[in-house]
Amino acid sequence: PVVLFLRRLEMLQQRLTGHFGWSLVFAQLERLTPPNAQFTALTGSAESGQLTAQVVVPTVDAAADFVASLQHVRGTNETPFAVVDVKSVSLQEGAGTPGYAVSFTAPVPKALLRLGAKNP
Repeated sequence: PVVLFLRRLEMLQQRLTGHFGWSLVFAQLERLTPPNAQFTALTGSAESGQLTAQVVVPTVDAAADFVASLQHVRGTNETPFAVVDVKSVSLQEGAGTPGYAVSFTAPVPKALLRLGAKNP
């Protein structure tokens, strides 16, 4: 019974090591996202540490403000997102929320994605 328990414990530790927690990433996005921005898509990979998202904002200026709020600037705007790579900004009309859709990717430090990680 002890050997079986130790094997299960080892298996659980291996799974937790490869698993990630989104809570700190969500906390950072909530802290940094202006109130006029609405996430419409969000995906990520703990393996690559890459976050991909789309946000809708009411104006082009709001799009620029959103990207600036996420971008890390030492001593000025401390964020875990070292680089925010804007893939596209497009006018969104018709169904859904009118405004500008901003698609971007950002690397997320893998330490932030680990379960039990501390908020930076």
